Amino acid sequence: MDTDLLEELPQAKAINDYFTDHPDTLSFSKGDIITNIIKDDDIWWQGDLGNEVKKYFPSSFVEEIKSNDSPFGDFQKGSINIGKVEIEKGPDKRLTWVIKMNGTGFRGAVTSLKEAKEWQDAIEHVRCAMDKKVNAKIIRWSSSVLLCK
Repeated sequence: MDTDLLEELPQAKAINDYFTDHPDTLSFSKGDIITNIIKDDDIWWQGDLGNEVKKYFPSSFVEEIKSNDSPFGDFQKGSINIGKVEIEKGPDKRLTWVIKMNGTGFRGAVTSLKEAKEWQDAIEHVRCAMDKKVNAKIIRWSSSVLLCK
């Protein structure tokens, strides 16, 4: 995915905890980074946090941050839901294995089946953790970093 083609939507950092049982409203903890913000009005905004997408939250519980103040820097201009990962044979000798995340359009390529399976396991671990609302993990392999919050 070419992130330069994405519109950069505002991000905000939670300055207080906010918890709700309403299905259309976002719960978050102090310090969480909410992305893809749409400011419908001055009081209620919409945003994404993990698997929670386009949920409403009170703007008074967050402070807007610039992308260079974000822990994601210029790397992230949006977020995606994490889907089940499949591994396929790659198109050529350099990129012999392709990692596809279902439902997202995300594709990556690696040179060994072992590395592809490591990525598959890591992404699956994060997907399951997010379903159970477990704390963030940072997973590193070689020069690649996957930051999940």
